[in-house]
Amino acid sequence: MPFDLVISQKDGPTQRQRYDQSEITIGRVDGNDLVLASPQVSKRHSRIVLKDGKFIVVDLQSANGTYINGRRIVSPQILRPADKIYIGDFSLMLEPGADAAEPQRRYTEAPLAIAIAIDIERAGRLVERRQYSGFSVVNIGRGADNNIVLDDSAVAAHHAVLQTSAEGLVVIDRSNGRGLWVDGEPVAGARDLYPGAGIAIGPFVLKLR
Repeated sequence: MPFDLVISQKDGPTQRQRYDQSEITIGRVDGNDLVLASPQVSKRHSRIVLKDGKFIVVDLQSANGTYINGRRIVSPQILRPADKIYIGDFSLMLEPGADAAEPQRRYTEAPLAIAIAIDIERAGRLVERRQYSGFSVVNIGRGADNNIVLDDSAVAAHHAVLQTSAEGLVVIDRSNGRGLWVDGEPVAGARDLYPGAGIAIGPFVLKLR
């Protein structure tokens, strides 16, 4: 699965790099997949591994440590949506790619016969509860033309779509690489949903009730 790393340096530029392999190493010297040229970074500092659909960060006994959201890791850690990795004076954010072909499924325009409540949470706190009845499509994104507007720079203008299918309700990734997760699993294309599912978009989690 391809993925992007958004790399920011304190008081420096931000860049994006794409990787197609299931494991990359990060360090100060040539030979690493990602070279961070800083004395605060060890020669071989850490690595990111894709295993069973989850991205895992491993510290390689670096001198100054690897941090996730400001906390130093002491064992391999699974990355959650919107997690930030800190290495020296760099911060990294991983975004699963959206290159995988969307599953071929026949969508129906027939409205749902049931009402669905969606809790919109940010940082674990309820921001808003929305209720929909008799809809076939709900657009989600940062743009004001969406049904659900999520105002954050980590959210794409048109990030995702909730839509009915012959099997029920699905979420479709439209984020152009910014990433979409359902219950911690990255979505490439479309994913079936069920009551209680949590859709992570940037710093927001949308929970179906």
